[in-house]
Amino acid sequence: MDLQIGAAALAAPTTQSPASGLVRALAPSHTLKGNVRYRYYSTRSDLIDGTEAWRVSAHDVERLVCERLAALLDDRSGMTKHLCAYLKTARQSSTMLYDAVRHANELRTGRPAQRLSLIVKLVERIELGAEDIRIRTSTSRLAATFDLEAASDAKSEPIDLTCPSTKVWHGRQLRLVIPGPVARAQLGHRDLKLINLIREAHAARRLAIVNPDKTISDLARMSGRCRNRLARYLKVSSLAPDIVTAILQGRQPIGFSITQLLGANLPLCWQEQRRLLGFA
Repeated sequence: MDLQIGAAALAAPTTQSPASGLVRALAPSHTLKGNVRYRYYSTRSDLIDGTEAWRVSAHDVERLVCERLAALLDDRSGMTKHLCAYLKTARQSSTMLYDAVRHANELRTGRPAQRLSLIVKLVERIELGAEDIRIRTSTSRLAATFDLEAASDAKSEPIDLTCPSTKVWHGRQLRLVIPGPVARAQLGHRDLKLINLIREAHAARRLAIVNPDKTISDLARMSGRCRNRLARYLKVSSLAPDIVTAILQGRQPIGFSITQLLGANLPLCWQEQRRLLGFA
């Protein structure tokens, strides 16, 4: 997908006080590696204030936004309820539901221009949180998308959509790992101890990256951790991205545990990691 969400509508919380409601706008950016263009959303340079800046894959954010909006449009009963003040006849309801399915398909498989047009119409704001992504639309935006006129006493109501996501550092890049439809059906198999280990490992990696002149002993003192355990966390942070995704989605091999992962002599080669841990 090659589209860009309006920068004014995309924001992330500050690191110092994520629960305070303070957010900083993200702006689109990109880098070139050879002939490949990689797009991101990054904390605006004029808003960097000493707290951790965000730089997330544009593909991750846009894929989630399109899929979550498509799910909203596919919900026939939900759409009828949201737009009850705007639907005056059965014919209007039928036409709206038909168009909603069509727009949902465009969000999933349409051309970038089609998807961007729908996002601009529907989305008021997108916030990237530590554990989820929040998308705000409203009944008036939905109505305008379907060319519906409100009754004189109709009041626009906000509609807040959320989707679980997990921040994972792959090298120097922040990725949003978002379970797909199959993974959501398997959430009961997620091992919270393994997931917390992945989070701790990538936090340790980030600590090492921002303090390149520090030894492991120095980092352990700074973070209040045991030196040996921090060293194990750093090893775990080198896991192949597909292994990390499988753990977050609950698709690890049966019997795979935190003890097995911490005790493994992990090679740097991702293919060897897959064979060693049973993910091949």
